[in-house]
Amino acid sequence: MAGTEGTTYSNDPGQSYMNKTLQSIDYANVQVQFSFDGVRSDVQGGKKLNNIKIYSKDQTGTLKYLKEQQFFYSYFNTNLGLDTLEFLRLRLDSVKEVSGTNSLPAYTFAYNMPAPAQSLLLGKHYSSVDHWGFFNGKSNAVAGNNSLGFLPPFNGIASIGGQGNSTLLDLPGANRDPDSSFMKAFSLSKVSYPTGGYTYLDYDPNYYDDYAYNDYYDDGYPAGYVGDPAYVVSGGADPAYCAQRYKSYDPASGTYLGYDGLRHPCGQ
Repeated sequence: MAGTEGTTYSNDPGQSYMNKTLQSIDYANVQVQFSFDGVRSDVQGGKKLNNIKIYSKDQTGTLKYLKEQQFFYSYFNTNLGLDTLEFLRLRLDSVKEVSGTNSLPAYTFAYNMPAPAQSLLLGKHYSSVDHWGFFNGKSNAVAGNNSLGFLPPFNGIASIGGQGNSTLLDLPGANRDPDSSFMKAFSLSKVSYPTGGYTYLDYDPNYYDDYAYNDYYDDGYPAGYVGDPAYVVSGGADPAYCAQRYKSYDPASGTYLGYDGLRHPCGQ
């Protein structure tokens, strides 16, 4: 079919799922059974794991119940009063070991929660995400539609019209930069153990090397640059920051490796 295709946005909500669930695992002397139900408010046709039961098995295959792990859930974003399929997310709160009428104290889980002001941007298919798909707290909606606006800005040379003609383009776009204050939304922050101990979890954002990132060089290359690959200028930025910001940072020269294959000063 001839013709030119215009801009196409594809963002299928994908709120219905065909589940393949594990029912059991058999060993020589043990069988492990997995029990699910379809009671979910956050997805259509979704299932959740309710318990894992452990049985001993004799030579005839007869099973004897030993114990089970029970799973307890709630949801993120229950107080928004918005589209449940778009905003609710299943949350595992605790896991408890039970055997008959006996039980052990539960493992409990705590999570990093977003600020209320950002919760309205936390739709599952919203464009408020960084390059890696983590929440970044930025509204990138197109004409008020938060499910559009995933394309980042473009600044570079492009071929226009298919005639081999190139032009410099500077196009606006979504803010896809990572933000460590938002990216941790809904991530696990603490595990508390039945023994009374606990583990805290912390996270860092993703980094990547890009000498033009965030308009790092507002006026192009630094003064004196002549295209020599051996060119080195020692920058004035904090070496600790540069080492964290750029994986290719060389503290001896104060430079990092850019996409052009040359080294550039950090903090010029």
